[in-house]
Amino acid sequence: TIGAFRFGRNAAAAAEPSLEATNMIRWEQLAAMKTKTLVVDLSDTASLLLRKTNGTVHIPSAHLLDRASLDTLQAHRKETRILYSPDAGVSAKAWMVLSQMGYRNLYILADDPDQEKLKFPFQPEPVVVQAESE
Repeated sequence: TIGAFRFGRNAAAAAEPSLEATNMIRWEQLAAMKTKTLVVDLSDTASLLLRKTNGTVHIPSAHLLDRASLDTLQAHRKETRILYSPDAGVSAKAWMVLSQMGYRNLYILADDPDQEKLKFPFQPEPVVVQAESE
């Protein structure tokens, strides 16, 4: 489990790029990028669309917060890190958690930045609630 100490950023501040849609990249923007990128495929099984893309790593969303996964993301901290899932909600949730953990240079790969799934009203929790131990 991840302790509350791992969340170094205020949720409201972390959410600003999401509210302004500046955290999204479309496929054509990815293809045109000149900077070094790491595409993180969050799907349960590696995406056929991304399998042949250089600079792609498959980290199923259920394992995103595993030590090995976080080490992989940290090893690529100087690169543009782009999250992808066929379910836009999965990418958005992963982006938010990683942003709150202090990860920067992080984007969501979206077919259409105005996808309905990403238009939910975001209301961040002001505090992280720690589970009671039994």
